[in-house]
Amino acid sequence: MRSSGEGLGINPAAPTVLFLDLNAAFASIEQQHRPELRGRPVAVCPGAVRASTVISASREARALGVRTIMRVYEALRICPDLVLLEPNAARYREVSERLLRLLDSYSPRVLPLSIDEAAVDLAGTPSLRRDLLDVGREVKRRLRDEVGDWLTCSIGFSTNIFLAKQAAELEKPDGLQLIDHRNLEDVLSRLRLTDLTGVSEANATRMRRAGIITPVHLLQASRHTLRRQVFGSIVGEAWYLRLRGYETESFEEAARKSVSHSHVLPRPVSDPGEVRALMLRFCDRLGRRLRQEGQGLFGLACELWERMGEGRPIRAMGIALSELSTAAVSQLDLFAAEESRSERVSALQDRLRDRFGERAVVAARLLNRGDLAPDRIAFGKLPPVGGRRV
Repeated sequence: MRSSGEGLGINPAAPTVLFLDLNAAFASIEQQHRPELRGRPVAVCPGAVRASTVISASREARALGVRTIMRVYEALRICPDLVLLEPNAARYREVSERLLRLLDSYSPRVLPLSIDEAAVDLAGTPSLRRDLLDVGREVKRRLRDEVGDWLTCSIGFSTNIFLAKQAAELEKPDGLQLIDHRNLEDVLSRLRLTDLTGVSEANATRMRRAGIITPVHLLQASRHTLRRQVFGSIVGEAWYLRLRGYETESFEEAARKSVSHSHVLPRPVSDPGEVRALMLRFCDRLGRRLRQEGQGLFGLACELWERMGEGRPIRAMGIALSELSTAAVSQLDLFAAEESRSERVSALQDRLRDRFGERAVVAARLLNRGDLAPDRIAFGKLPPVGGRRV
């Protein structure tokens, strides 16, 4: 087997991308915060009830067979001593912020991909004058010293984000690997198609129909085969490039075109006052995320709900905004002075919440209603905290 990528067009450049994946993030953060839980099987799940779903399992729980997305009652069947914990969104955001500040010290180009993953562009930084594996070991040490001594991470290096993530996935937990043109084929020969980030079982089935049975076959496939026979679109071109180590993503975040917030309620709600309180809670969150005035969103949401004339109990609620534009291109308001005052109040609220927590400033009708749609952590990007979106 070729080891240098000759004839396959593999990117011959030296790796410049670091990918970090915080191992068992939520569960490990809880064990960091509560030392008495260290060494015990822990699962974080919304509601911490049997009907819920595991969203994070500690290393100890994983060793016993507990997995993310597993139903809690299934996990308890495997591990009766499993400790169930409610998610603590504020705690996870705080750790994420500290981790991102650590990565900022290596490069100004840090791309948060989720609460527990980030990519770092090391191009043009002093780190490239060092052995990258030494850099990775230093990041791991600083994670323990500066963020939490119970936290571990897997780190991968490569020439693009995709392969750097694959490198981080090779040796979990606490892994440290590098993929470049010299070992790419060897690494791929040890993987299944579904081990590749972004390849679902349905995608793998489509590839097999085209004669692509393994990741090495995928690497050897031509542009034409991927674009015409496998994917039937430009997606095939992206796969051809990313698998060869060429960057198909960007360290610049794309402009957000929509934003939403939803919640499955623990019990049906039919009282109009309760529905309005829920709407206010959601609109306040959206307003914070958009740095806009939440009350305007609340008024519109209530008006739409009242027009619907729905009398049935509500079991789930979601509010979404789409076709967003930046403030610089938004329509001017006739009453600009009042709008400016509203923006100043919102900015002050955000600063107080950044410093003292999300419940530091609340609308009067939400006082003593911390139980109302409690904060949750999504699997994707989190709302911005302290000026940075994570």
